[in-house]
Amino acid sequence: MRNRVLIIDDDEDVIALLRHHLTSAGYEVMYAFSGIGGLEIAIHDAPDLIVSDVRMPEFDGFGLLAALRANAPTRAMPIVFLTVLDDTESLTRAMRLGADGYLHKPVQRDALLETVASKLELNQTRLSVVEADCVDAREAGIAEDELLVKDFASRAKFQESRHATVLYSDIRRFSRIAEILSHQETANLLRDYYARAATVIQRQHGTVVKYLGDALLASFDSTEGFVDHAACATRASILLNEAAAHFGKELEERYTGRGLPKFAIGIGMHTGEVTVGTIGPGRNAEVTLVGDTVNIAARLESATKRLGWGIVSSGATAKETGNQFVYGRRSLLVPRGRYSSIEVREVKGFAARADASHSGVIRLITSASVN
Repeated sequence: MRNRVLIIDDDEDVIALLRHHLTSAGYEVMYAFSGIGGLEIAIHDAPDLIVSDVRMPEFDGFGLLAALRANAPTRAMPIVFLTVLDDTESLTRAMRLGADGYLHKPVQRDALLETVASKLELNQTRLSVVEADCVDAREAGIAEDELLVKDFASRAKFQESRHATVLYSDIRRFSRIAEILSHQETANLLRDYYARAATVIQRQHGTVVKYLGDALLASFDSTEGFVDHAACATRASILLNEAAAHFGKELEERYTGRGLPKFAIGIGMHTGEVTVGTIGPGRNAEVTLVGDTVNIAARLESATKRLGWGIVSSGATAKETGNQFVYGRRSLLVPRGRYSSIEVREVKGFAARADASHSGVIRLITSASVN
């Protein structure tokens, strides 16, 4: 019987490449485009090994790992992280949570096959431990199905549905930046930029839900009494874009002559229902935000590159902001994983206030700031 490998990544090209390498080596391959989808497959189909991306918008690799390790039937399931990150903090965190290894993108075929083979061999020694846990559970009168995280949100320490606006932002050309800078310089860059980004988001009454390497996920809702969360998120997106532009100028001075690509970000926003919850055991428990709204926001950010827009807002978000902002082009997109299209709008800047001059109030995002 062939060993079965589950690939989890939100990039179709990465999945296609890994599937090709693994199937050509005789493995049976399953795949999922999200952490939640991957968790469901892991629970119901029990792969022999998981190869998962770390940076996924809805449920990242660390949350997936915590869910697997918290339950007896999946506790021994080996997982290898696949990521562009190369910093000590992420490696330490992964090992602390129980990861079995790391592969860095772009993955070479030989490195992939060698890692998969070694982790599958290690898994054979773990099977007896898993069986012992299940026997103990049966003797205690606990159904094995009750041990599974069939729906991680339903077993969260808290679970709450909210109407919110989700902002997803990614640093462009980060792989090239990390290639030029040292590990410490890259870590310092992320630390400095995210400190500014967090300040912008918090001042607009938003919350940074999580940092995903070179991306961040933020939520704006009405829990603090601000019902115009779509407007708060849109203001934050414009100010975040400006903060990134200023930060980019500082980087040019700091790393003159290093050939660093221009620092820029892409932003996607969508408004809808989300579920807030925690996942993972003990002090490793993490707050996460899930739902189609999160997935769409991430897909809209990805579309910024194709559209050439710095900020892509869904029509649903734009509709709730009234006349507070200047919008540019509009288009229809079909986000990956969906069959129906959604309207998207280009956010250009702040609209003029009725009590102020045009030149003193409007700040538009120019094409130079989004390329």
